Amino acid sequence: MDAESVIVGIDNLDKIDLSAKPINRLLPVYKYVKKRDISKDTKLYDYIQAHNSMEKIISNTVLKSIKNTPQFETYVQLVQYMDTMDNCRKTAMAILKNMDKLSIDELRLACKYLYEKYPDEYATETNAKRCIMCLDFRENY
Repeated sequence: MDAESVIVGIDNLDKIDLSAKPINRLLPVYKYVKKRDISKDTKLYDYIQAHNSMEKIISNTVLKSIKNTPQFETYVQLVQYMDTMDNCRKTAMAILKNMDKLSIDELRLACKYLYEKYPDEYATETNAKRCIMCLDFRENY
């Protein structure tokens, strides 16, 4: 299986018309809409507008919840900290807190880390989805 589809968690959205679907979840859509004209009168367009910046993906509410999470200078330090975590939520919070220090490759590795360490929680944990959305946004928007 392609690593990108594992991280995104959806095999192929190219064949699905998302414009008619109710979109009320955190979905990594930028990969699939890149260089495409999205009609302004669709739910997909509204969703993209509601999540078209890092500040909208990592909202003030999320920032408040991660304010006591430590910041690190390097990805290696972040991984050492994540190794001590015992759940997906707190691990994802550490990634979100350190988002501005991570390169796209490091962010991809961090998302892969979440997937491998917490396979049962990964798909349902909101903060993990935010990490994936951040990766998708930074790579494709």
